[in-house]
Amino acid sequence: MAAVLRVPGEDELPQGPRRRFALDVYDLYKKARRPTLDAIVATFAEIQEDLRGTASKETARRILVGKTVPRRWETAEALIEALAHLAEVDLDWRDDPEGQTSRERLQDRWDWALETLPNHEEPSSNYNHWYAPTWTTKAEAKARAAERAEQEAQERYRRANFSSGWESGAPF
Repeated sequence: MAAVLRVPGEDELPQGPRRRFALDVYDLYKKARRPTLDAIVATFAEIQEDLRGTASKETARRILVGKTVPRRWETAEALIEALAHLAEVDLDWRDDPEGQTSRERLQDRWDWALETLPNHEEPSSNYNHWYAPTWTTKAEAKARAAERAEQEAQERYRRANFSSGWESGAPF
């Protein structure tokens, strides 16, 4: 039986950019219902044409438990993409208060984690804003997009049919 993957405590992985990146990736892992490492590697093969990189089973494990931050974004993105595929999460949905997609937010966190050595102060840039991830499933993204399209169509109809006469003072 495979060991359960857990993010280490703050004594092993202190607060800071590396922990934030690890926690975000781990949160996506939980959203995917904690797949086995073999399932994650199988997903790499399944979605290979969509990936620009890949990761070994050991690399995936080390990223998930916060032991490493990959040097190449393509490696981190492969794991993130595989987990998102398993969780049916849309990484390109703009879902945070600053209008970033989940992919952009994770890439920023990866970049920050890679540039910041453990136990160093956090930079004073926009990276100080930390939002808990809100993973939007592909079905939710599709429903929201359809809802927006419907609202926009209703607004266009309303403007075309009801705003030209009475607002200008013309009789009905």
